Amino acid sequence: MLKKLSLIFSVLFLDFLTFSAVIAFLPLFFLETPHSFFEGTYSLKLRYILLGILSATYPIGQMVAAPFLGYLSDRVGRRGILLTSYLGNAAGYLICSGGILTQSVFPFFIGNFVAGLTGVNLSTTNAIITDVSFEEKRSKFFAISHLMLGLGFILGPWVAGQVVTVAGHLFEACFYLFVGCAAFSFLNFLLIWKFWSNDTEKLAVPKWTEVRFRDFLKCERPLKTLLWSEFLIFFGWYFFIKTFQVFLIEKIGCNEGQVFNLYSQYGIWFSLSQVIFILWLHKYSRSEKFFRYFIFLFAFSIFLLSFMQDYFMICFIMPLFTFAYASLVPSLTTLVSDYACSHENGKVMGLHQSIQAFAKILGPVIAGVLLTLTPLATVLLSPLFILASRAIFVLSPERVRE
Repeated sequence: MLKKLSLIFSVLFLDFLTFSAVIAFLPLFFLETPHSFFEGTYSLKLRYILLGILSATYPIGQMVAAPFLGYLSDRVGRRGILLTSYLGNAAGYLICSGGILTQSVFPFFIGNFVAGLTGVNLSTTNAIITDVSFEEKRSKFFAISHLMLGLGFILGPWVAGQVVTVAGHLFEACFYLFVGCAAFSFLNFLLIWKFWSNDTEKLAVPKWTEVRFRDFLKCERPLKTLLWSEFLIFFGWYFFIKTFQVFLIEKIGCNEGQVFNLYSQYGIWFSLSQVIFILWLHKYSRSEKFFRYFIFLFAFSIFLLSFMQDYFMICFIMPLFTFAYASLVPSLTTLVSDYACSHENGKVMGLHQSIQAFAKILGPVIAGVLLTLTPLATVLLSPLFILASRAIFVLSPERVRE
């Protein structure tokens, strides 16, 4: 068990490291910066909308493919699905690197969608954790997987900043970063290929007619209630975080270096939050009080950003909403995994990832439209969606209200 989990945590770290190294660059190509791909004839409002749509292309692919691939992972094993996922990630990064060479945003849309179609590595690894862990330790292992996310976000932006310094030109640096990300995704492919043994169970390959999307929607009412509440939390989060750079640049006036620093700080606080969760908070992660307090802290801390005036004030608030979000994520994943039988972990985790993907689609797209009204739109409205999830939790199953 420990060998398999160690491998999973290692590839997750590399996955998040590559993702965080490039995420902060994308808004620079859309906004009115020296690195914009758009001519001055394109309005800022149109750029906001296109940036929101770009953020949605990856989860659109995920939402389409995750339930089906999660179902397949229950039938043909986790290894093949992971191999497919990391090959798709590598291809997506390479396509995006072409956008840098041509200074066009179109390849970014294609690359994100391709990566999204095969991007079920997180739902598959969650299913693996559910497969091999005991129920009382499951929330700890989910927290460790998210700790890898935090560590990746610490190092990723720092590596990106170093590459920019060495390259001397942002376009050149971005090209190297996307190619490097493709190489790391292929390295993950090789690690899984070499060290992950074939699944021991002889699982039957399903016929195409057995795989129907409506099967993924057939779940018990308590699980549906939990997933609906989860959707509101993630919708509020992605509504805010996917356009956070717009708020930082347009409202606060942060420069590029400060944006990278804030993303690194996010990784630091996220990692520390997971350590606290692993050592202490996991004991309370299924209680109704836990969700009530942390949902309120989450919403309130984001709302406080609307009163901030400079970079240093943002640094003061960031630990609050990062801690709240980082504590809620492994708790939600654990609650969803509690409903999965051993033969359908991949299916349930695929549904779990599809819910997140749907939130990732709607959140940035709607945020991009509302940002045309004011850069404060996301920090004012996001808390309302997060607080709405609290009302849904009242209807959640008994295990959540204990």
